[in-house]
Amino acid sequence: MTAPHLDEHQTRLHKRTQLIEAQIPPYANKFNKTHDTKTLATAAQTYNLPPTEMLMENGAENSYSVAGRVMMFRSHGKLSFATIQDDLGTIQLSFVKDMCSLNTGKDIRQAITIEGQEISAYKFVEKYIDVADFI
Repeated sequence: MTAPHLDEHQTRLHKRTQLIEAQIPPYANKFNKTHDTKTLATAAQTYNLPPTEMLMENGAENSYSVAGRVMMFRSHGKLSFATIQDDLGTIQLSFVKDMCSLNTGKDIRQAITIEGQEISAYKFVEKYIDVADFI
């Protein structure tokens, strides 16, 4: 994917070029978010979360659209975490390997092809989301 000898700026430009060639817009021109981080964090304090195993198997019951800048990202095999920040606060997101999908702006996909190689939505998250990105 990315050559190890590239500096951070060159790596980001290379990823941008790969996305454009795969017809994935690297910069969204519109996004309809339903919630901000503060509202979600407040709701999470009173929400009785199901057991982690159930969430990983079935996914969450509700769907929210939130946007922010990636402040931290770490991956642990089948599970990855990102902390995002907007103008009202921060929240942690989790990405589960078998439950990720990719919104291209045109459709929702489970995988995309970049440079002739099919990449799952989860692998896309691991390889293409960087700290300081807006997601």
